[in-house]
Amino acid sequence: MPFSIFLVLIRALLVLSAPASAATEAAAAPTLLSIKSSLKDPLNTLHDWEFPTENSSSDSRPVWCSWSGIECNLTGQVTTLDLSGRNLSGRIPTDIRHLSHLRHLNLSRNSFDGPLQAAIFELPNLKTLDINHNFFNSSFPPGISRLESLTFFNAYSNSFTGPLPEELIYLRNLEYLNLGGSYFDGPIPTTYGKFVKLKALYLHGNLLTGPIPADLGFLIQLEHVELGYNEYSGGIPSQFSGLSNLVYLDISSANLSENLPAELGKLAKLETLLLFKNQFSGSIPASWAQMGSLQILDLSDNNLSGEIPSGFSSLKELKTLSLMNNKLTGEIPRGIGELPNLESLYLWNNSLSGILPQTLGSNCKLQRLDVSSNSLSGPIPPNLCLSNKLMKLILFSNNFVGPIPSSLTNCTALSRLRIQNNNLNGSIPLGFGSLPNLTFVELSKNSLSGPIPEDLGNAMKLEFLNISENSFNSELPGNIWNAPRLQILLASSSNINGEIPDFVGCRSFYRIELDGNNLSGRIPPDITHCQKLISLNLRRNSLTGTIPWEISTLPLITDVDLSHNFLTGAIPSKFNNCSTLENFNVSYNQLTGPVPSSGLVFSSLHPSSFIGNDGLCGNILKKPCLTEGPATGAVQVHHQPKKTASAFAWIMAAALGVGLLILVVGSRYFQAKYSRKHPMITKMSGPGN
Repeated sequence: MPFSIFLVLIRALLVLSAPASAATEAAAAPTLLSIKSSLKDPLNTLHDWEFPTENSSSDSRPVWCSWSGIECNLTGQVTTLDLSGRNLSGRIPTDIRHLSHLRHLNLSRNSFDGPLQAAIFELPNLKTLDINHNFFNSSFPPGISRLESLTFFNAYSNSFTGPLPEELIYLRNLEYLNLGGSYFDGPIPTTYGKFVKLKALYLHGNLLTGPIPADLGFLIQLEHVELGYNEYSGGIPSQFSGLSNLVYLDISSANLSENLPAELGKLAKLETLLLFKNQFSGSIPASWAQMGSLQILDLSDNNLSGEIPSGFSSLKELKTLSLMNNKLTGEIPRGIGELPNLESLYLWNNSLSGILPQTLGSNCKLQRLDVSSNSLSGPIPPNLCLSNKLMKLILFSNNFVGPIPSSLTNCTALSRLRIQNNNLNGSIPLGFGSLPNLTFVELSKNSLSGPIPEDLGNAMKLEFLNISENSFNSELPGNIWNAPRLQILLASSSNINGEIPDFVGCRSFYRIELDGNNLSGRIPPDITHCQKLISLNLRRNSLTGTIPWEISTLPLITDVDLSHNFLTGAIPSKFNNCSTLENFNVSYNQLTGPVPSSGLVFSSLHPSSFIGNDGLCGNILKKPCLTEGPATGAVQVHHQPKKTASAFAWIMAAALGVGLLILVVGSRYFQAKYSRKHPMITKMSGPGN
């Protein structure tokens, strides 16, 4: 035993020998100090668990009653030990059984591991035991049935293995039982139907198998049940209809199958029913419309078919209805649009048809609507955001027609707008750029026309904008690059004309797609403002001028497609130094000169990235050039155009003629001058000789 602990124990004995109320529980001090010495406390959260340097026998309460996490009764006996959330580890010593008056023990949210100390089960007065969020492992130890006063037991999120402990059923006062989030396996014991006072049962997130026992339907006191995230077989027992006090039932992601039991419609107090991610089939029972207290119903990700029961229009308390990713058909009941408390409606990926109820949003505080990937038609309801609470509107892949409701531009809570792949027409309403929370807008694959609103460049939180495959017949807004958070602009094949606006203000963009339009003019060289740009796609336009060498200086650029334009001049040699570039396509332009060859990307590109440029040459095209190419420093030979070669020949011929003329005239002049000075020599050298 360390000497310091020995001194502490001596002090404890001195205190206990004093005529104070602390003597009522002589074992408390050494037990608590034993617990402290057994634990690893890296944050030193138990620093106050020590005795003062001087004996304070005049105190009315024992010193340990003021230690953190400890509560005592009037006679100084420890009744509560709360060590939760202290990052403690190690093993709880067996000495803990000496705290015989302990009523509440909380060891939650620490790093305790190993088997659970069975000495805890020797605390006869324990009422609550909380060990959640630790690393206790191995099989659950026997002996917990001795805690006859226990009303609350939370062992959530540990690493227990083996079968669920059956002796828990002998705890006649137990009201709360949480064994979720471990590795318990095997079936749920049928004896679990014998709890007397149980109100809350959590067995979710284990490795449980077999059918759910019908006997659980006899637990008439149950109010809250979570059994999901296991691997059961079979369906929901019809006996669950006897859980008359049930308020919350979650058996999601549990491998359940068969039909949904119609008997559950008798659960008049049920407020939340979560059965998503199972394999239920058949139709939704019409009797479920009798669950008048229902607020949340989630049947998503199953194999349900048939129609949405029309009786659901009477579920006046309903806040969330999620039936997405099933095989439902028919129309959405008109009364769904008049539910007064509806906040979230998720019906995506079914085969629903007809119109979306036009009153939807008029009588409730709608926040989320997703009916995408159906066969819905008709106009978008005009008052979806009447309460100004709508945050997500997702209607893509349907057959909606008509204009985008202008009322949406007043929807200040709206963050996501996805209405692509419909038959919407008209113009984009002015005002979306003023919405303070709008981050994601997808309007592609419609028949939208007219101008692209200037105010989109003022959208403070907009990150994603897709307006591709429309019929705008207008220019890009001059301030589009000023949107401070816009990262992705997709505007392909949308009949956009005019010139590309200068890139001033392009701070956050990393993907720009303007391909398949009628853009003309040059590519602005101030693209250097787009320092985060990764992908630039301008193919199939009518762009002219040269390729800006500034593109090669962008530090993150990987993909550049400028093909099918009317670009001229040479490929800038600076692209040799662009180490991030992976794809570069300039095919079908009017480029000339050598293709760079020293950069990493150019050695790996396919010749198809350069075809359609008669003036380009180089190794990648297997087309030698005639002269040394200064762009690469390598010996390259350029083919001279025919007109240039012909002009060169004429110049050479003219120069030769002038030279001959000078030679003849000079020769005659020299001869005449020489004859005047030497007449006899001239005569002797005449033609007759």
